[in-house]
Amino acid sequence: MAWIPWLNQEMVLSAFVSMDSSGAALSFSQARKREGSDILALALTILPLLGVLFSAAAANAWVDIDPGLIPDLDEPLPLYSLGAPTFISDQWLESLVGGSFGPARFTKRDNDHDNIVYAYNGSDVVGFVDKETGETRVFPDYAYLEPADGPIDLVEALKGFGGGQTAIPPDDTKFEPVQGASLVGSNVKQGVEGSGAHEGAGAHGGSLGGTDVTRPSPNVTRSWNDHAAEATYLATGYIQRYVECKGRKFPVCGPGSRASIGVGAGNRVVWLDWFWKPAKKNGKWIKPINKHRLIKLIKKILGDKAKYGIKVYAIDTCYFDSGNQYLQSVYRVFADTNVNHPNNTGVAPKLLRYFPVGDD
Repeated sequence: MAWIPWLNQEMVLSAFVSMDSSGAALSFSQARKREGSDILALALTILPLLGVLFSAAAANAWVDIDPGLIPDLDEPLPLYSLGAPTFISDQWLESLVGGSFGPARFTKRDNDHDNIVYAYNGSDVVGFVDKETGETRVFPDYAYLEPADGPIDLVEALKGFGGGQTAIPPDDTKFEPVQGASLVGSNVKQGVEGSGAHEGAGAHGGSLGGTDVTRPSPNVTRSWNDHAAEATYLATGYIQRYVECKGRKFPVCGPGSRASIGVGAGNRVVWLDWFWKPAKKNGKWIKPINKHRLIKLIKKILGDKAKYGIKVYAIDTCYFDSGNQYLQSVYRVFADTNVNHPNNTGVAPKLLRYFPVGDD
């Protein structure tokens, strides 16, 4: 009979009454014999029950992964070492902040012993720079964004990025600008008696691409079928870093290599999120593990979160930048969770995990 860890035989024995059919007490050997048969009957009752429980748990705790999702990597991939952080010049940052809020200087807070300096608009923080890591943020004042007269050109704005200096130093990686979301609002220009009044408001109530028209003046005459003219107040974009290896292109992923900007009217940068380190090949190569081992690793790691089932729906290869020492190749795994949950509404939480391409 299979061993049941939590089933203590002495506890079970004490649960049975040691008497014969006439009510007389049985000898110990007779009691043991009868109790033994009773234990067997009890175990035969419990084991199928356990089987149902365990099979139900096993049915839920699974990770579904199609081997065909795994990219083919037939050759080793290079490993990169990260250098010292790259900084944006203080002069350019101060002009960037000053363009939105007026004259600004980056200063340390009183009694603050860390390496971060801040820019203020009154008591509000409008930007900061970490003088140790190079991490930089500048925040726009949405209330004072002006509508652009025409399309905002992200590439043109990047030409002046870093105050005319090379903000991104040359290294063994490449990059390209990518257009992001835009903040669009109304740009209503209508005549008011005796004036050239201008009515307009940016749509920044939590959604991009919406329209938010301020309440018109009573003196403004508008027809029922008038449409507010739309204009772009802020266009966002980022610099996508990537690695080229033997004719293949691998994007850089992870918390490092951040270079996102927001561009306003006149192609002027008004928002910045920056963290960048140059990367150089260090002569080491990573040999990819085979797909069978990768699948076992994915199932082992994700199994802890697979109470109600996990289904992997995409896998790609990228270079993970932790922002610390290395730029290394990884498998990026995307999965749905709770796919077997009894209350699954069809909107399953997403899961993102990174797995090293090789053993080294």
